[in-house]
Amino acid sequence: MWNQVNIGSNLIHNTTGIIPVEGISEPQIHVERGSDLQLLLTMNVYDASAKHVARLRRNAWVFNGAGEYEVTTDPQSLRLDNERTGETVVEVRVVDRDSVEIPYGMFYSPSGAPIRIAPDSLEVGGVRMVGDIIDACGDAIFLGHGRIGIGG
Repeated sequence: MWNQVNIGSNLIHNTTGIIPVEGISEPQIHVERGSDLQLLLTMNVYDASAKHVARLRRNAWVFNGAGEYEVTTDPQSLRLDNERTGETVVEVRVVDRDSVEIPYGMFYSPSGAPIRIAPDSLEVGGVRMVGDIIDACGDAIFLGHGRIGIGG
């Protein structure tokens, strides 16, 4: 449980750090800390044609399709890059013991819809959040095609 997750310019308080997308059975993104306080990422990576191309589980590859993705970590930050394109898929940084920020991201949902995170916004299927403050009441952050919310 995170006291705060900053996604772009949006502050989500009291959240699990789990981000389900479009109702898939497991979260597309899950940010947590290990017992040694190492930042851990679990992420399912899809391409624009909705093909499941990679899966990272707690910073270890379950599969990495064409081997084009690379994760770089230290205890306070984590970055997942597409080595072929040079683009950052997602970047996560520890703000303090109970808070993380996701300042950058460009990845696709299971249906191939783009999800963009920039320092000033979060955009999903034409819906854009800028500078919002939300109390998730202990629930997950949900991203769906044209929808951003709490829970699923």
